[in-house]
Amino acid sequence: MFRTPLEASQRQIPKALCGFTLVELITAIAVLGILTAILIPSLSSVRRRAETAECASNMRQLYSAIVQQAQDNGGRFVMANNNTTGVRWFQGELNRAGKGKSELSPFAGGGDTLQRLSVCPLNLTDEPVAYPRNDYGYPYVVNYHVLAHSGADRRTSLYEMEDPSRVVMMTDSNKGPDWGNSGFGESTNPSWSRIAEPHGGKTNVLWCDGHVTLQPKSEIEENTQLLSD
Repeated sequence: MFRTPLEASQRQIPKALCGFTLVELITAIAVLGILTAILIPSLSSVRRRAETAECASNMRQLYSAIVQQAQDNGGRFVMANNNTTGVRWFQGELNRAGKGKSELSPFAGGGDTLQRLSVCPLNLTDEPVAYPRNDYGYPYVVNYHVLAHSGADRRTSLYEMEDPSRVVMMTDSNKGPDWGNSGFGESTNPSWSRIAEPHGGKTNVLWCDGHVTLQPKSEIEENTQLLSD
């Protein structure tokens, strides 16, 4: 019997090359679904750990800038915020009144770098934040007993600390309207609520000797907030 060329070529195609059966397709889809369910949480966990590590790195770099600035100023730390000039510790550029920028800018590698380092990856925003006037997001909050706020009697000195490893310098902060301001006081003060726990219910804490810990806010004891006697 005569066959057309097309019919002849179709007979020569091995069965294995004719495609997947319905059962095979369903099995492949099921396997892909299982792999996705396994990989997505793992990738999310890796990303969270990377964000926590980057946050801690930011704090260590800020510590270096803060200490260098203090050493150039008789040991006196930069102020958290200065109501006279309108400048906060993390502001890298001139404020709206053109009155100045943070003393930390030259020690952090410039104003833009200072602004970027002062924000945890989890507090980044897509647009500059009008309040607190940061191009990257909502900055860390600092211990007002270390980086004094405007109105304090005097600036705290690096050389007055007997045990800087037990004195908190800064922590993670809230994002958005709950950010509040640039620092915090004692746990009995309303400003204590400015400390956030964005890293799986924990906060990164920078201490005055430069080390960083990841811990629940509740573990920051009261005597670590004040300067050592």
